[in-house]
Amino acid sequence: MDELAGDFQRYFEIVAANTPALRREVFRLRYQVYAQELGWEQQTQFPNGEETDINDPRSAFCLLRHRATQRYIGCVRLVMVDPDVSATPFPFEVAAQVSADELAASYTADWREVAGEISRVAVISDFRRRTGERDAAVTDV
Repeated sequence: MDELAGDFQRYFEIVAANTPALRREVFRLRYQVYAQELGWEQQTQFPNGEETDINDPRSAFCLLRHRATQRYIGCVRLVMVDPDVSATPFPFEVAAQVSADELAASYTADWREVAGEISRVAVISDFRRRTGERDAAVTDV
């Protein structure tokens, strides 16, 4: 496992997208992958070329940079509890149509205070290059 981590660190760098400029890089990458490459989002919804949604203000972001080219090639976000409205659902709750009551029955009453959701993982097609995977967002392997 250490060899895999070493290989990853040799070729890639994780960058905290903690400035407005770096967050714009995240949103541009998401637009490229989700709207242009995969067609999951309508390009016309994002005339500025940045894919964003209602969960971004309560999220933290990371970029993946290819060391050799210094090019940003991927991104991910962590959606956290909304400090102003702690009952705001996470994206998975909306997508799965799961109610807060159903989740509360499975977890502690304050689960939302310590939970987060990793989402909007995107990697540009140049780096989705194993045979048969370049245009696929998810693979069977």
